[in-house]
Amino acid sequence: MIYEKNDVLDFAISPNGIAFYINKDHQVYIRNYYNTEWNIIDNGDYYFSNKISVCDYNTVFTTNEKNNLIKGVYNIKTNMYNWEFVDTSRYYYQVSCSRHPFDNSLWIIGDNNYVYLYVSYFMRIPVAEIAFKQIYAFFEVYLVGIDYDNNLWEYSIGIWTWIRSNVKSVSINSNGVIYVIDNDDLIYRIKNEKSRAL
Repeated sequence: MIYEKNDVLDFAISPNGIAFYINKDHQVYIRNYYNTEWNIIDNGDYYFSNKISVCDYNTVFTTNEKNNLIKGVYNIKTNMYNWEFVDTSRYYYQVSCSRHPFDNSLWIIGDNNYVYLYVSYFMRIPVAEIAFKQIYAFFEVYLVGIDYDNNLWEYSIGIWTWIRSNVKSVSINSNGVIYVIDNDDLIYRIKNEKSRAL
């Protein structure tokens, strides 16, 4: 089945296949495979989210136009997500939860658009010396990112490796397989020994 949504700012799919998206009014919606409707989980009136990453059904991170880091946690008693600002004092351009089911690492594009491993409010570990416009994390020691020259890079166990140029967007599935959209809007699966080995 194919569903179409208009006016989408960003979207994410959880590791177990549940879809989330943010619309142009900064409202956050969820749709799982049991429902036929999109359900609103944040009305967009306070947080103004514009980018999203889903760790699992229970935990969602977003960033907003002021580059704040925001967290939504599902409350089973109320059947709602409770939202809170995690940090409003520093710059958060994008956030990416690990795709690996046994890893809770959180990656960010922060100050100067450098990539950091987010440990806590007080600790962020820098892992890149070039600016990135998009990252996608798979594991605490493995992620991919796109720099401002549209180059795709792979970070594995502390080493950045160039993969290809002419990349607009990147994603990793739950098996570690990399997919990219190039600047001609063509989708490619990247064959990569390191991602298959994880």
